[in-house]
Amino acid sequence: MVVIQSSSPGHTRAINALSVVAIGTSPIVCSGGYDGTVRVWRLEPDHRLKLLHEIEDEAAGAIFSLHASELPGGELLLCAGSLSREVRCAVPT
Repeated sequence: MVVIQSSSPGHTRAINALSVVAIGTSPIVCSGGYDGTVRVWRLEPDHRLKLLHEIEDEAAGAIFSLHASELPGGELLLCAGSLSREVRCAVPT
């Protein structure tokens, strides 16, 4: 097991949803938490996570389910389910 650390600030509350996808040759880790945020990270060769994108929506409530996949053209599609009974999808830019 490898311990992965972040050089950027992370979630302010517990993380309870993770999804990993390869975009091209880059491993991307997406995390969702009780703070109502979804963060998109790139796994660097030194096993550190680099924050690429953050989606904040405290009104959505805690994220309990998260799915990431690669779209044709290499874009990332994120879908997150929250305790507010909503499913939100985004293509981070």
